Order: sequence, then structure tokens, then C-alpha cells
Amino acid sequence: MKFLVGLGLSAALITGCGGPSTSASPSASPSGSSSDCAAVQQDWAAGGISSDWSGANLINCDLSGASLGEGKFVGADLSGADLSGANLFVADLSNANLTGANLTGALANSLLANGANLTDANLTGADLESADFIGANLTRADLSGTNLPYADFSDATMTDANLMGLDLGAVSFSGADLVGANLNGAKGFDTNFAAANLTNANLNGATFNFVNLFGANLANANLANVTYCQVTMPDGTVNNDNCTP
Repeated sequence: MKFLVGLGLSAALITGCGGPSTSASPSASPSGSSSDCAAVQQDWAAGGISSDWSGANLINCDLSGASLGEGKFVGADLSGADLSGANLFVADLSNANLTGANLTGALANSLLANGANLTDANLTGADLESADFIGANLTRADLSGTNLPYADFSDATMTDANLMGLDLGAVSFSGADLVGANLNGAKGFDTNFAAANLTNANLNGATFNFVNLFGANLANANLANVTYCQVTMPDGTVNNDNCTP
């Protein structure tokens, strides 16, 4: 009998120390994104994104250098996330929240970010060739040093955005809100600003060749030292003031 009692006591001790517990769930991070963030990190570490992460909670998630090409993050919350150096080739971030996100040096050719919120996002040095930002919010976004050929910012909100010195070849800003935007020294070639709002924008020293400004609002814009060749002005006239023979 004493032997059986001893066995029962030993089993109880073993269960108490290492047995299953219904309260052993991991605690969530303050942002509540720990589970989704860890799962995405594991997904790409396994050889690339294979799951649909639309609507995922990835607040402040560290995805720097991650290979997220062709991944689907529609409507995901990536506010404050670190995507610096990430591969976002053809990734779908439409309607995603990227407020304050870090995308410096990201490879984001043909990125789908239509309707996304990139307020205060840092895109310095990112490759955004052929990216889709139609209807996106890029208020105060920093796009300095980015590669933008063929990118589409039609109807985007880009108030106070930084596009200083950029090559804007074949980029569309049709209907975009560029109030107070910094385009100092920008180089426009076949760039479309039709019906864009450039009120208070800084265009000092910009070079415009074959640029469409038809219907654009240039009220109080800084147009000092801008050069024009084959530029369609807001009133529909063509400005060739600086064309060279």
C-alpha cells in the first residue's frame, strides 16, 4: 500500500512540474502582432511567402531583408513595420496600413499599393519602378533617392511628400494631391501631372521635357529656374521656352 501511495505522489509531482497546462499560452506583444509577425517570418525563412497574409496584424514587425516577393498582404496592418531592404517584387499591399513604415532600400518593382496608407513612411532609396500607388496616401512620405520610372501615383495624396531631385520619367501624378510637396530639382520626362494639385509645391530648378501639366493647379508653387520643353501648361498651351536646337 505504501508503495502504491508513493507512486501516486510521484505521478502528481511529475504532472505538476512538467505536465500539460491549459494556461500556458504565449503572451502577446504590446502591439498584439507577435503571432502574425512570427508566422510571416517563418514563412519567408522557409523559402518565400506561400500564404495569404491579407488582413494580418504586423504592427512594428521586423521584416528587414525579408523575401516577400509576390506575397499577398491586402489590408494588412504594417504600421511601423521595418521592411528595409525587403524584396517586395509584385507583392500586393493594396489598402494596407504602412503608416510610419521603413521601406528604405526595398526592392519593390511592380508593387501593388493602391489605396494603401503610407503616411510618414520612409521609402528612401527604394526601387519602385512600375509600382502602383493609385489612390494611396503618401502624406509626408520620404521618396528621396527612389527609382520611379513608370510608377503610377494617380489620385494619390502626397501632401508635403519629399520627391527632391528625382527622375520622374514616365511617372503619372494625374489628379494627385501634391500640395506642399518638395520636387526641387526633379527631372520630368513624359511625366503626367494632369489635374494635379501642386499648390505651394517646390519645383525650383525642375527640368520638364514632354511633361503634361494640363489642368494642374500651380497656385503659389515655386517655379523658379524651371526649364520647359514640349510642356503642356495648365491652360493647354505648349511651352518650348528652353528647348535646344
